[in-house]
Amino acid sequence: MKKVHGAYIEKVYLEIFDAYIHIVVTEHPNEYIDKSKLRVWTGDNPDHNYEKYCDGLCISKGNSDFYIIVPPDVTLNVAVHETCHATNKVFASRGQIAYFVNDEIYCYYIGWLSQKVADHINEAYNLITKPSIPREGKSAEAINS
Repeated sequence: MKKVHGAYIEKVYLEIFDAYIHIVVTEHPNEYIDKSKLRVWTGDNPDHNYEKYCDGLCISKGNSDFYIIVPPDVTLNVAVHETCHATNKVFASRGQIAYFVNDEIYCYYIGWLSQKVADHINEAYNLITKPSIPREGKSAEAINS
């Protein structure tokens, strides 16, 4: 995991599709999107405030990079929702149509990627919310007072 533009990022490679999923956990999606120069469709409002109006989003950059952007306190249903968007975008970019009569392959990707997303969110959440560790020679009370 690395920290870029104030966000914790995990990059997952989908070998069979030669695609990357960037799992981005941030409290400030607008800042991350702007600094990363990601293009987002915003309808009639180019100044859309994702921090205020979105629980998560999925963005494609080119044909091989897909971003799942969520806050550290995202709910499971939103995380899986964005995972479905990412999986659909990867499949569509490769001309792969999900076959829902026998959807085992599609469900495998949703389940596998959802677990990767959940693991990264948990790890990032712990980094964001953990108390700072006092430096040697200072007590926690002295730092917090």
